[in-house]
Amino acid sequence: MECDADPISSWSSYRANGLDRPDARLTPHMLYLGLDADAARRRQAYRELFRPQLDDEAASEVREAMRLGMPLGSERFAETICARLGIRRNTGKRGRTPNDERESPAAVTEQQGFGF
Repeated sequence: MECDADPISSWSSYRANGLDRPDARLTPHMLYLGLDADAARRRQAYRELFRPQLDDEAASEVREAMRLGMPLGSERFAETICARLGIRRNTGKRGRTPNDERESPAAVTEQQGFGF
């Protein structure tokens, strides 16, 4: 398993906007450019946007998304990002889905007819 020493995910624009690591895939947004005319002060202002303390639930969601290497956001957003990147959506939940037919009462009744 490959381990990236940089904790910021590859799909985040934070590296480019906050850490001055150019990314040819990105075009600076006008709101980002409007933070300050000076590039160094603009990066500092951008970083300040992410400084507020997260509540426990939000921090937990961020940690889980980072652990799974998945985008954080609405289901629609996450599905769109995963589809565009060609990766399988991983919710971190294991096992069968609750609607799995093998777990239905009818399936259990059918099995009982075999003497199990």
